[in-house]
Amino acid sequence: MVKERDFWQDFKRKELLVTLIKNVRSVQDVIDGDGHSIYKSDWLIQQGFPEELVRGIEREFTSDYSSAKSTIFDGNGNMVHSMTGVSALQLHYEIAAWLLLEGGVDYNDTLTGRGFQAKELAQAIRKSVGMLDVR
Repeated sequence: MVKERDFWQDFKRKELLVTLIKNVRSVQDVIDGDGHSIYKSDWLIQQGFPEELVRGIEREFTSDYSSAKSTIFDGNGNMVHSMTGVSALQLHYEIAAWLLLEGGVDYNDTLTGRGFQAKELAQAIRKSVGMLDVR
């Protein structure tokens, strides 16, 4: 069954994010093409991201210690067993979705690396809000 969309709600969410991205430097800094970081949910909300957006993609990440790529480090560089937050890459995808961007149309959705995907999404996000020259 196809989920019915609320186009008015979609428009309001998009406008909220466009305003936020254009006016808050710390939000612009998060849309940087980083596909590896984990952001604290409360910090993202403090920066102005809608709680609905943040809580919808928040999850617990667990280290497996087999390599640096699969181990989680805190802000001080210490290894931690787990951390609850938002994946930078998932945040880029969620922002793109709220801005009604489409994979294969507005951005290349065939890239495999987290960094490549995040950079592609960041560029599409900045372009969609009229800030392509910011970075």
